[in-house]
Amino acid sequence: MEDKDHKLLMSHDKKLSEHETRINDLSTKLNDTLTKVEESNKYLREQNNDILQAIIKGNERHESNKHEYEMLNRQQLWKFAMIALGSSSVVYLIIDKIFGLINF
Repeated sequence: MEDKDHKLLMSHDKKLSEHETRINDLSTKLNDTLTKVEESNKYLREQNNDILQAIIKGNERHESNKHEYEMLNRQQLWKFAMIALGSSSVVYLIIDKIFGLINF
């Protein structure tokens, strides 16, 4: 082998070695990045689960409060009806007494 060919072969070998080193570095960086992404995704999934649980609990509370509000509304309606009937009875008695006095 000639000296020129030998130098060319050595140059190619050196370049291949440099490329191999770069590829290994890139592969390491890519693996590190993927590991970080996986950790980040795990953290985000945990946060999403926490948020989902909070929403579910809020919805359950809302449903129980909704039932309580409906019951209060019914009670208030009955109270209003009784007060309206009671006050109209008092007004009727007053008017009846007034007309009873006028007829004398």
